[in-house]
Amino acid sequence: MSTSTPPCGTSGRPEHPDISDASTTPSPDRFPLAALAIMALTGFVTLLTETLPAGLLPEMSAELGRTPSQLGLTVTLFALGCVVSAVPLSRATARLSRRTVLLGTIALFLVANTATALLSWFPLLLAARFVAGMSAGLVWAILPSYSRRIAPAGRQGLALSVALSGGTFALAIGVPAGTALDQLAGWRLAFGIMSVIAVVLFLAAWRVLPDTPGSAAGVGSGIGAALRIPAVLAVLTVLAFVVVGHNTVYTYIAPVLAAWNADGQRSLILTVFGVASVAGVFLTGRFLDRLLFPQLLTATGGVAIALLMLTLSGGALVPVQVGAVLWGLVFGGMASVIQTVAATVAGTAADSAQALLVTAWNLSIAAGGALGGALLAGPGVDGVLVAGTLFAAVAFVVAAVFVTGRRRRFGPGYGGLL
Repeated sequence: MSTSTPPCGTSGRPEHPDISDASTTPSPDRFPLAALAIMALTGFVTLLTETLPAGLLPEMSAELGRTPSQLGLTVTLFALGCVVSAVPLSRATARLSRRTVLLGTIALFLVANTATALLSWFPLLLAARFVAGMSAGLVWAILPSYSRRIAPAGRQGLALSVALSGGTFALAIGVPAGTALDQLAGWRLAFGIMSVIAVVLFLAAWRVLPDTPGSAAGVGSGIGAALRIPAVLAVLTVLAFVVVGHNTVYTYIAPVLAAWNADGQRSLILTVFGVASVAGVFLTGRFLDRLLFPQLLTATGGVAIALLMLTLSGGALVPVQVGAVLWGLVFGGMASVIQTVAATVAGTAADSAQALLVTAWNLSIAAGGALGGALLAGPGVDGVLVAGTLFAAVAFVVAAVFVTGRRRRFGPGYGGLL
């Protein structure tokens, strides 16, 4: 993967496709595995905390006296916190050391998550979730550029995959582990353990993370420049549809399984999904540089097929398990694929495109949670499944049109296109 920045006009539109790094910081010779592991663990903790209620809705509902649809707000408001914070906080902290910014976000997350574990008044608990989401929004906005800047030349793609792998591991082992902890000692312990991990993470980050400086905004590198690139808008559209489809179903997977009288299989199915997601991360990272655009088609089409399998399964265990495996395999590397595609097409506006991705991703999570909650309270689980499938199918269609256009413009061989 090339690390050179292509010549661009003032609009930020690259004259030829390449993966760009806004930083001028020289790349080190050694692969910074320890620092990237800290970033991955930060992503793990923040995404796990965002999705943790998906495995705990019945128990949280019973203790807090709220319906599962109302408890879905714990996911929705976390996501909205990410939405409102990613772009403005990224711009406000752009000139600060990346180490300082990441340490600050971990500290803010620790406070908000500890409040979630302790609070019983529902409005205040939702406020704590919103603040935790704000910290997560800044984390996911800076991780892609931070990881690329500290990586050796030619290994930025691998560094990005490692830094983003924590999110997939959160889905892989976090939600099932949280469900198991809840069954043993209650949902509050699950959140409390996340706070303990955050303390250890802060101390480790203090010792390990390199003190990489921030960067001044340049011509063609702002939010407006990114939004003027048609390919960036296409990627944002694909992201929005596939994440809404995914979260419409995933947020309410516990009620879906309960409606199928398969609640006893919840931990097993989430574990199957998670293990497949981990495999998906490794498969994605292995072929990310060579088959980037085909992977975008595989990921979006695979999610649509997997959700269709669940929709048609009627709760039968075998098709549900097969669907969960496929779902995990293709969604596991989704973040790496989409963020790398965005970096490829954004040129000097790559960092701004990443902030937009965080905003769009979490706005889509919030929309999926809200849509799923409304459908669960109305048509029921069938409506949840059908809606998720349709949104994922639209994402695949948009991705296919986008990839076809790239092939016509740049020819065979670009981004792994045939």
